[in-house]
Amino acid sequence: NQSVVVFSNGLRAVIDGIEAAQFGNLGRIVIETDRLVFWGPSLKTLSPSGSETVSQSDVPIELYLEGNVVFRQGDRLIYADRMYYNATYEYGVVMSAEVFTPVEDYDGIVRLKADVLQQLNKQFFKAYGAAVTSSRLGVPSYWAQAGVVEFQDVQTPRANAMTGQLEFDPRTGEAAVAHDLMASSQNNFIYIGGLPVFYWPVLATNLRDPSF
Repeated sequence: NQSVVVFSNGLRAVIDGIEAAQFGNLGRIVIETDRLVFWGPSLKTLSPSGSETVSQSDVPIELYLEGNVVFRQGDRLIYADRMYYNATYEYGVVMSAEVFTPVEDYDGIVRLKADVLQQLNKQFFKAYGAAVTSSRLGVPSYWAQAGVVEFQDVQTPRANAMTGQLEFDPRTGEAAVAHDLMASSQNNFIYIGGLPVFYWPVLATNLRDPSF
């Protein structure tokens, strides 16, 4: 009950409507890449609507992407050179990663660059050779850099406080999520204008309400 598919001439794909029995709806995944290897349940079992229910006995959905990678799941966007991702269990590793994610109560996007980015589960990330900034410039004028960063992004469906109904993101039409962002880092430098102006061995904070 397994399919293996290889694309080598460029690809843009949308994976949607997949239900895993032990995980619920996996949400929409949008992929762009030069080359891709896909491992997953047999394509012969797909329903006419293109959806499939994955039982615990079936193989997980796994992806290897290489070359000009763009990967979006929910409101998280990743650019990379190479990555492996297990979409069912939501873990993987990304090489030369650049991640964009919104932060509540902040009118902007947090940008994380890393030599190696590990996703250990849906909410927990670990980055090596990492730099964080809110600047969208190609070469930012300020950034925080660290040897190792641990980043926990707990996403929960966002409900209207008055009605209790789930809210939707007007940009994508998909369910809106609330983020609880915790970060800790080691061997920290603050750079301004390309020069290090501050060093501290260990930092930890809640990014929604920053304190040290």
